[in-house]
Amino acid sequence: MKTELSANEIMQVSGGMPLWFAVGGTISTYNWMLDQAEAFGRGLGLGFYDGMHSRR
Repeated sequence: MKTELSANEIMQVSGGMPLWFAVGGTISTYNWMLDQAEAFGRGLGLGFYDGMHSRR
């Protein structure tokens, strides 16, 4: 059994995408999700803050 993978085998393993593309896509998706969560949290916080102040 050989340990090193050929480029062709890496393509097959990663579903036809180059491995670096799969890794880069995962990282950018993760960063995008963090941005979305942060924006959502900020919007939620501002909405809550505004609601508290308008109730007074």
